[in-house]
Amino acid sequence: MERLFVLGCHGLLGQNLVRLAVQHQPVIGVDLQPVTFLDYPGFEYRPGDLTDSSLVDIIREEQPEQIVNCAAWTAVDLAESEREQCWRVNYEGVRNVISGAQLAGARLVHISTDYVFDGTAGPYREDAVPNPQSVYARSKLAGENLLRGSNLAHCIIRTIVLFGKGVDVQRDFVAWLLQELQEGREVNIVHDQVGNVTYAPLLARAILQALRLRLDGILHVGSQDCLSRLEFAQLVARVYNLDQQLVKPISTEALGQQAARPLQGGLQVADSELRLEMVFDTIASSLAAYKEENPHTHRLN
Repeated sequence: MERLFVLGCHGLLGQNLVRLAVQHQPVIGVDLQPVTFLDYPGFEYRPGDLTDSSLVDIIREEQPEQIVNCAAWTAVDLAESEREQCWRVNYEGVRNVISGAQLAGARLVHISTDYVFDGTAGPYREDAVPNPQSVYARSKLAGENLLRGSNLAHCIIRTIVLFGKGVDVQRDFVAWLLQELQEGREVNIVHDQVGNVTYAPLLARAILQALRLRLDGILHVGSQDCLSRLEFAQLVARVYNLDQQLVKPISTEALGQQAARPLQGGLQVADSELRLEMVFDTIASSLAAYKEENPHTHRLN
């Protein structure tokens, strides 16, 4: 039975991936914390840092057949002022993962982002030409290019606006929005950024399916449909029966985010659905599943 090595196992995607994968195979998780709160039969934990060359030794020691890199610098605006740290994780860190995977002879799935596109003509196909517009986006594309230039069996999965539930994870857009609306505060949401969203359990299933089918190349994973961020926020309010009047439209320019965002963005997913032999969620069905998900099931100790 092939062993799965999950980098970033304590993050939102990592937790969802581990929880699903341990039902079928042994899993080794790696993250920065000295101990783990994850407690599953068949799960082992190794503390490790993506940016440290010792990660290569950990992978070589464990000899996994499969590796998934869920770890990344994702603070898009902060990357503009802390570019060295961002590149250390999203570029040098990927180099370490590739080196370890080569020594272990492992197949690698690497998670990337819709931000590699400039957002002028989305939604984008898997073979569309990237044109990143921010430090974060350029670092993620550079990581992709490192992998494409290697001789490693690999798959790059681009995703977009990830949301879901987990233990001690940074609040996603939906969780943040729900807290603001439940406490009666107005929120300014951009009306001119358009794209899909991605429910974390869907992405976890797609990763495992890509490994099972031994798919190579680039896949796009997200909801079947696209909405503006404003429309998505309004849908969240309706699903939870909260006051939509608290959701106020604002333009990206007026919001003044530090890093450039794709505006007419999004990912075309139909070809990847076919390759993965999956049917992806709609935004409405993802939100319905999110609402029904019990966060207490994630805490096992």
